[in-house]
Amino acid sequence: MYKSLCTQDLPASVSTAASTPIFTRIQIQTVSWCNRSCPFCPSGKFPVPKTFMAVEVYHRIIDQLAEIHFAGRISPYMMNESLLDRRLPELIAYTREHCPESWIALNTNGDKLNDAIADSLFDAGLNSLDINAYDSTKQYEKYVALAKRLENRRGDLTLRFGYSNPAFNGTNLARSTKLVNCRNMAFWSSEFRAKRGTPDMQNRSGNVPGARCLTSSLPLGCPRPFQQMYINHRGEALLCCNDWRFEVIMGDTATSSLVEIWQNEKYQMYRDNLQRKNRDMKLCKSCDYQAESSDWD
Repeated sequence: MYKSLCTQDLPASVSTAASTPIFTRIQIQTVSWCNRSCPFCPSGKFPVPKTFMAVEVYHRIIDQLAEIHFAGRISPYMMNESLLDRRLPELIAYTREHCPESWIALNTNGDKLNDAIADSLFDAGLNSLDINAYDSTKQYEKYVALAKRLENRRGDLTLRFGYSNPAFNGTNLARSTKLVNCRNMAFWSSEFRAKRGTPDMQNRSGNVPGARCLTSSLPLGCPRPFQQMYINHRGEALLCCNDWRFEVIMGDTATSSLVEIWQNEKYQMYRDNLQRKNRDMKLCKSCDYQAESSDWD
């Protein structure tokens, strides 16, 4: 079973079933689209309405997290470019106010990023900003220069490099910590084209054109439904971040709390099957994701 990274205690009134610890991180899709269409990603491969999550929906989700004293990772993005949402400083400030012990983190392709935006995000309470350069090493160097300016000018930021971020969940880090992580991802597109259709290239549950299509489900488990919640721009909980078409809705935060959704029969059915290494279920049957051995027993 997935080993929980979260040690916060829940109030007795909202404690989860003994077999399923509360999620340790949550992604919230505040906008529905991305400004790019990279070959290794489903974004831009099928029509998506350009929609913003209503502020009251975002507040509802954060309020529900506050009720359980959530201290894990909150990521206000999912299947989208985060900085398309100019409301992020206000949304992050609301998150920090209501979930002060949470680790707030963003990913961005950097297209909309500048010094002023970065300042507003960190001033609002952001802990970690990952900037991914997908075009070229020159673009990566531009992002590094921006990050170094921030680090030198502010004095409260730490600059990191590379794809593997050991502070992903902010485990054992003070919630006053501020990190900028620059990652050179320019090789991803060429690597995808070179590995297209091979077992080690993720197909995002069949949503990446050109990636391999499974003829039968893989005999594998998966840690995701044991560790993370995913909320789309409509306020609905999805099974997985691979569910780009919203095929498997686990519940609606307008009618059920996050904890009630996390504990429901549909979630438990998926968990029971995945613990038996049975992926013959909607979405999972077409997925070739393989978790790291350290994440799954």
